[in-house]
Amino acid sequence: MQENAKNTMETKVAAKDIKPAAPAMKAEAAAPAPAKRKPGRPAGSKNSTTSKAGKTKTTKKAADKKEMETKIVVQYKGRDAEYSALEEKIKEKFVAEGHRAGAIKKLEVYIKPEDSAAYYVINNGKYSDHIDLF
Repeated sequence: MQENAKNTMETKVAAKDIKPAAPAMKAEAAAPAPAKRKPGRPAGSKNSTTSKAGKTKTTKKAADKKEMETKIVVQYKGRDAEYSALEEKIKEKFVAEGHRAGAIKKLEVYIKPEDSAAYYVINNGKYSDHIDLF
């Protein structure tokens, strides 16, 4: 009987040590859960992956695509003028006048076949001139 009383005593002591559970939070007061992201990717990274060693490597999806090749040709009264040739003539003339080819940040070309000329503006109007179209 002493053993039975001892077990009852231990149960009462154990019951006193148990703390009541925290009140449940209301769903309205709870903060919204963070947006889910794909596992294995660092936060804020779209094109990177983490290897087992913990190093991050970036993948280049845009580099995998080939750039489109464009050829522009102006035809007027049986004569042809290719845009890439016009661009080269403009750069050669710009350099011949004492400027550096690397100084060209923006090039605007206006082609007027009826004048047989291509007018151009370099760097938003800092330099302008024309070349023969044909």
